[in-house]
Amino acid sequence: MGKSDKELAVELVIAQIQATSVIKHAGHVLKSETVTNLITTYYNALHSLDDN
Repeated sequence: MGKSDKELAVELVIAQIQATSVIKHAGHVLKSETVTNLITTYYNALHSLDDN
């Protein structure tokens, strides 16, 4: 069974957070609002691909 758009969006955000943590200096914290916005953006993008 394939992953849902929500699952894929969360996985993409986790990957982005991990990549960001490697690039940024220690002590940099992503705000929860930023994470929520990333999940929403990725979810909407994936959902729109399903519609096409």
